[in-house]
Amino acid sequence: MRKTPEQQEREKTRAERIEQAHDDDLRALLRSAAFRRWLKRYLVLANVFRTTFTGNSETFFKEGQRSMGTTMFGELMRAAPQCFQKLMAEKLPEDQPD
Repeated sequence: MRKTPEQQEREKTRAERIEQAHDDDLRALLRSAAFRRWLKRYLVLANVFRTTFTGNSETFFKEGQRSMGTTMFGELMRAAPQCFQKLMAEKLPEDQPD
């Protein structure tokens, strides 16, 4: 069934409103240093910033993790690209000296 132009416009407006709400939520969360550390930890765990190739079937598993990580990274860069440098500069507990 074909959608009318009005239905298409309503769907487009609704999708934009939902995306804006997600971006607003993410920007609110990014005000918290604890959340930025949490996000950085998972971007690192998901191998977003390095290769996942292992030479065996483990690569498929790591690519699945990386896919989720790149989705999170993409949302960060869409909602608040100015936060990326701040996020990467923050030290994780494992980055702290003993």
